[in-house]
Order: sequence, then C-alpha cells, then structure tokens
Amino acid sequence: MKISSLVFRVADLEKAIDFYTQVLDLVVVLRDSNFALLKSADGSQVYLHGQNADRTSGHLGLHAASWTADSMSHLEEIESRLKARNAYRRTIKRDDYVVLEGRDPDGAIVLVSYPGPMESARRTIISSIATW
Repeated sequence: MKISSLVFRVADLEKAIDFYTQVLDLVVVLRDSNFALLKSADGSQVYLHGQNADRTSGHLGLHAASWTADSMSHLEEIESRLKARNAYRRTIKRDDYVVLEGRDPDGAIVLVSYPGPMESARRTIISSIATW
C-alpha cells in the first residue's frame, strides 16, 4: 500500500499552486475556483483547498509531507528552488540518505529526500520531528 493523495488546506491557492508546481515539479491536472488537483510524475496527487470564509481549520491535520527526489542532482535543484523562495530550513543527513526541510507558503513542512525509503530503509527516527 502507498499514499495516493494528500490534501492541504491553504490560505492562498495561487501561492500554493506556484510553490508546488515550481519547487516540486507537480502539474495542475484539475482546477476550479477553490480547489486544485496536482499530480507528480509517479502519479501521486496533492489536492490544494483554498480557505473558505465559512470554514476554519483546526490545529489537527497534515503535519508534514515528504517526497523523494529522482536523483541527488534533483535534490540539489530542489534545495536551490527552496532557497530562492526563502523556504529552505535545513538539510538533515541520516544513515545513507539526505532530507531537505522546507516550508510551503502557509508554513507546512515539506520534506524531500534522496534516496527514498524504497531504496534506503529508514533505521532511525529524526528526533527533531517533535519540534516541528
């Protein structure tokens, strides 16, 4: 089993679309006035839901999202994109993989690793998760 879709409630739909398409190479496949469905090259999906004045989100919900870069050079390219947007937070090196930590326009944690968990089993939990 694998995750097929993530749903993010966002404050500004246009800013979120720009971030996820320009930084993580997602493509908009469907769009209406308050939603966008983005897709990655591997078929996973991200739904972006613009804030609705009639509904507010609580503190519970998606805490962080993680992607896997295609190569180390792809990871470095994403790092540059995050830095260009002042969205880069840090690089975490663990065992035999590297994780970039960034933030989307609403402050949600965005992680990008290489190699991914299918190529490199995770043997430790990144303890800083507790501070996010």
